[in-house]
Amino acid sequence: MLFPPGLATLAAAIVLAARCLFLPHGSRHPFTSPPSRLALMPSPRDPMPWTPIAIALGAVLGALSRDYVTRFCLHHFGDRWPYGTLFANLTGSLLMGMGAAMLRPLDGAMAVKFFVFVGFLGAYTTFSSYILDILTLYRRGQLGRSVAYGLGSAIAGLLSLCLGYWLGMVIG
Repeated sequence: MLFPPGLATLAAAIVLAARCLFLPHGSRHPFTSPPSRLALMPSPRDPMPWTPIAIALGAVLGALSRDYVTRFCLHHFGDRWPYGTLFANLTGSLLMGMGAAMLRPLDGAMAVKFFVFVGFLGAYTTFSSYILDILTLYRRGQLGRSVAYGLGSAIAGLLSLCLGYWLGMVIG
């Protein structure tokens, strides 16, 4: 493998974002338009070129937030239970529900939705960390905790999403 998977994904995202930034004005798709007259910024009438940028900016903030939450939980609660992943997934589900309700009327604000849902919350909550934590508990010989965490997180995440959606409807 030429690059580690994370680095290859980052490189692909940078290439896509760069291609979208240098689209000719009025282009609709970053891969089908020949680069005749390059523009430094996409046309404000065409929101799609902003999508990779919105996702990337949201992902940076979400990943950093996730790291800070994990460090905080490790420092205060230790590593006997994956509190950081649990907290991030539950608060992320809550925020996802609130955002789904509150941003629903903003049909034209796709860049905002991509920033929040795909970028920030996609990086903040990670299914792979959740599964790794289940496996870690199991490998430590804590089958009961592993099952409780796996099922409990899924159920609590669904409840958090529903609560967040309800809060978003009440607030928004």
